[in-house]
Amino acid sequence: MLPPKPEEDPSRELVELLGIIEDYNPTIPDSVMAYYSQSSGLHSDDPRLLRLISLVVQKYIADIVNSAMQHAQLKLAAQSSTRRDGQREGASTRRDGQREGASTRRDGQREGASTRRDGQREGDRPKGKSMSRDKRLTLTMEDLVPALAERGIQVRKPHYFI
Repeated sequence: MLPPKPEEDPSRELVELLGIIEDYNPTIPDSVMAYYSQSSGLHSDDPRLLRLISLVVQKYIADIVNSAMQHAQLKLAAQSSTRRDGQREGASTRRDGQREGASTRRDGQREGASTRRDGQREGDRPKGKSMSRDKRLTLTMEDLVPALAERGIQVRKPHYFI
């Protein structure tokens, strides 16, 4: 970051930022920020300060979620690289080339395979489309724990579930 120019006043920039924040509609509502700031010991009547804190909290949460998403993508890439020849995990192949447990009917379809209206079986993908477009990532604790650990927040599962 460059030092401020001699004619610029840092307090003037702060006043401009607070003026912009007055019109900003934060993701975290002002009432929620007021509750948590008062419960943590920060008592302020200035809504601009609450919106500034709300903006910082929103950025912090977005960074954690982005980091967790990167962990999920790395995990997904590692899982897909371990699969060979288009087999599903845990599926073993017999000598005749079919997967174990997959019996074929007379019309060539696997038993138990449901067919959609467009004639394709469930699970079939059009050729040329990547698997990553079909998959939607879900935020799980497995991905969130390392993202939070990078920021010094330790999360553990409870010993017993009720």
